[in-house]
Amino acid sequence: MKILLVIALCLAPAAFAEPVAEARKLQREAMAVYKAKDFPAFLARIRAASDLRPQHPTLLYYVAGGLMLNGQHEEALRVLE
Repeated sequence: MKILLVIALCLAPAAFAEPVAEARKLQREAMAVYKAKDFPAFLARIRAASDLRPQHPTLLYYVAGGLMLNGQHEEALRVLE
């Protein structure tokens, strides 16, 4: 039984690392398209990053900003709440 717990604990960081790495990649892409003023693409990428890490405060803040940039003010306020 203890062996199974040790195995599970060893595998947990690997299972967590993949979504984090993908979210970071999407965040970098989002910032690049933001600089190019492609706000719909920014929102799509930052929302995808946030979906992978739904409780990450910085990503939620960026999602709200992306919504504002795309005229979705009420939804942006809901995200910030």
